[in-house]
Amino acid sequence: MDAGLKIAIENHKDLFCWQTRQIIDAAGAEFVGSYLDTGNPVFVMEDPMATVETLGPVAVMLHLRDSVVYETRDGVAVQWAPLGEGVVDFKKIIAKAREVCPPIAVFHKPITGRPPQILAIYDPKFMDSWKDLRGADLARFLLLAKHGHPYEGHMVIEDVPGKIAEPIAAALKYQQQDHLERGLEYARKVLDLGVKWRG
Repeated sequence: MDAGLKIAIENHKDLFCWQTRQIIDAAGAEFVGSYLDTGNPVFVMEDPMATVETLGPVAVMLHLRDSVVYETRDGVAVQWAPLGEGVVDFKKIIAKAREVCPPIAVFHKPITGRPPQILAIYDPKFMDSWKDLRGADLARFLLLAKHGHPYEGHMVIEDVPGKIAEPIAAALKYQQQDHLERGLEYARKVLDLGVKWRG
């Protein structure tokens, strides 16, 4: 606190946003805050808007990452997508962030090239490990999935994590650069984000 620093806790794929908020509040929001990631919530069956509503007031950084979320026969599929090309409404996300967050930096780091992950919500064994999932939060997530769709663009997929053949690695590197540039253009032109110089 004397140095004016805050520890930022990322909402990851292991806690719900309200649980992360409990940790921040219990530790002390004067020196602990949220590294608010909009890409991880879908992996814990949360609508990213709920995450912004809950963690926005204690955020020290906003990390933009888009996703596709859609219904499948076995549950709900989630997959990261280039910013502006998923199903998350980032115009509403940014509007809410401007309303509830303190002045913070916005960070964009796409992680694409991974296959869709199926959340087997109809399997009692799968759902048994999500005992803290709240019904209202699940309803918001299912509404997102109901109106969602698979990723409709071209994407190179890392087929075996950790074992990438050189041609695939080169293609993934090119794809990440392309997705980063497209996402930054979307952030600037559609979301009106970026450094604004006044002279």
